[in-house]
Amino acid sequence: MDVWALGVIANELLFGENPFIGKNKAEIQNLVLFKPYFIKVPGSIGPEMTDFLVKCLQKDKKLRIRAG
Repeated sequence: MDVWALGVIANELLFGENPFIGKNKAEIQNLVLFKPYFIKVPGSIGPEMTDFLVKCLQKDKKLRIRAG
């Protein structure tokens, strides 16, 4: 099972916003495809959660962690 959506939801719960905010659907899609994920406020969460989010939101799904 892919965990991309889990990473997006976890980011929203932790920081109160989607990690890929755009003005329209096309801009959001471009951000999802090409913008590297990063924690907006480094050090605001622990290293384990940072690692989890980065692994969930890895662009290359072959490198992304999986559940199950």
